[in-house]
Amino acid sequence: MVCYRPTTRNKQIAAFLMVTAAGAAATSQRRRPFLSGIFIGQMWLEDMLKGRNERFRRMFGMNKRVFHGLVQELSNTCGLKDSRYVSAEEKVAIFLHTMVSTCSNRELQEHFQRGGDTILHYFNQVLNMLCGAFYHKYVKLPSTDIPEEISSNPKFSGYFDDCIGAIDGCHFHACVSADAIPHFRNCKGFISQNVLAGCTFGMEFCYMLSRWEGSTADGQGKIYLADAGFPSCDVLLVPYRGVHYHMKEPRDPKELYNLRHAQLRNVIERIFGVDKRRFKILTVAPEYPFQTQVKLPPAAAALHNFIHRLDPTDNAEKLNHIFNAATD
Repeated sequence: MVCYRPTTRNKQIAAFLMVTAAGAAATSQRRRPFLSGIFIGQMWLEDMLKGRNERFRRMFGMNKRVFHGLVQELSNTCGLKDSRYVSAEEKVAIFLHTMVSTCSNRELQEHFQRGGDTILHYFNQVLNMLCGAFYHKYVKLPSTDIPEEISSNPKFSGYFDDCIGAIDGCHFHACVSADAIPHFRNCKGFISQNVLAGCTFGMEFCYMLSRWEGSTADGQGKIYLADAGFPSCDVLLVPYRGVHYHMKEPRDPKELYNLRHAQLRNVIERIFGVDKRRFKILTVAPEYPFQTQVKLPPAAAALHNFIHRLDPTDNAEKLNHIFNAATD
């Protein structure tokens, strides 16, 4: 009978294999998926859709009826559809929650239980849709008819009948490379892109031009009411320079004109305020490529108009009440 005796090298190999196998088994037991939440994005969205409108609005900036209308409109106009793992509704929810909450990509991964690349991909997909055919459908130059807000108000009727809207520039925080900072630092000292926008007296955007450097001054436009920073020309109605307007009892025609001009042109300030109040991403420097940043204001403008048409009761006062309640 032959008895096999393992050599020293065979013993070493056997020991190595045993240690390796034990280590692999221990590692497989310790490893867990990074995104291990049981409440995936679609489930969270469905739970929100079953809840109250106020709760849904805090997360997505609009009520549930408008949300469903937006998904349907993007599907019809821009070809939005379900992918293999992510529904069209969840894609829109990812974009809206980013705009409203300014969550980082990592926070969005936790909210939706999706990978960072997936979050970024669908954010950009919806953003490009909103800046394309959707924008051109919902952001249009106003009619040349006398606006109802003027014809029905004796303070303005007969004096501003040719005015069809207001125009102004607004600075939105920007994140740019170090060598571009001097060009984008505005007169207030922060880094921004200067956005030129026009709106109707019915509180809808009718024009928006982004991509300006923050150091660029307000320029000419095609809308009729403008502030004193714009030049006086055939298509812009500006106030008298050096004449007060903030008094209850104007002392002469110039002061009265400036007062009425300011009251009517105030609509552009209000619509910027509503837009920034709803979409908080417009109040911070988003860490996206600049080519993505310049698309955010036009996309927000198109969404504002869409919401305003489907839900005219959605106004600044309601937004203030809802979003203040969310921070209490």
